[in-house]
Amino acid sequence: MLRFRADVGLRNGSLAHWYAGLLAARGIHDIMMEARTMVVRDPSAADNVMGLRTWAHTAAGPRLPHPRGRGRFVAQFDDAVRAGRFAYAVTFFVTAGMLPLSD
Repeated sequence: MLRFRADVGLRNGSLAHWYAGLLAARGIHDIMMEARTMVVRDPSAADNVMGLRTWAHTAAGPRLPHPRGRGRFVAQFDDAVRAGRFAYAVTFFVTAGMLPLSD
């Protein structure tokens, strides 16, 4: 479900993985990339802010997960919450570089 969300559910969901290469291809140099990971252990926060529990049922597109898979995602979310083992992590990438000096 998470891979589906990145590939189909989010506009440019995988862009961060390509960004340094895109900058380099346009002549940017001294490119630095830093990853920052946010870990959320409160299922209410993850669900209220990101709608995590609803991702499976709001997914749309030609590669829509099968309904059984959507139900499994929600069941696993609920089971993790009940068992106190819920954890969600998302990594943000900060990318910067230098423009070449003009003549």
